[in-house]
Amino acid sequence: MLASGISSNDFFGQAPDRLQNRIQQFQKEFKQLGQNLQAGNLSAAREDYSAIQLDVQASALAAPHRHHLSGGASRINPIAQEFAELGQALSSGNLTAAQQAYRVLQEYQPTAQSSGAERARVPSSPNSLSLTA
Repeated sequence: MLASGISSNDFFGQAPDRLQNRIQQFQKEFKQLGQNLQAGNLSAAREDYSAIQLDVQASALAAPHRHHLSGGASRINPIAQEFAELGQALSSGNLTAAQQAYRVLQEYQPTAQSSGAERARVPSSPNSLSLTA
């Protein structure tokens, strides 16, 4: 399976400086993935995707606890779903679909505000959430 669940909870249990390092590493790898997709280099993009996936998994293991939904309710994390679609597109060699999934994932990247705070941009939809840190 190319992508296991990705949760923002995977990162939040870590010390702030370690968290910042992980975020910076993710952003670097994510940017490299985009550059390789833009260049049409599927082989390198697959390697970038795998590196990102390993980082996410390592972060999940380092988190001291995770919050779970109770009562059998389930929600699909749109970032995890799009990340999985990116992995599927890379596995099948579908460059166009991989590029599209990457563009959607870019919309979730944090952006710096004039106050210095970071805000996650989430595509507009009736079920979307906007988080401010």
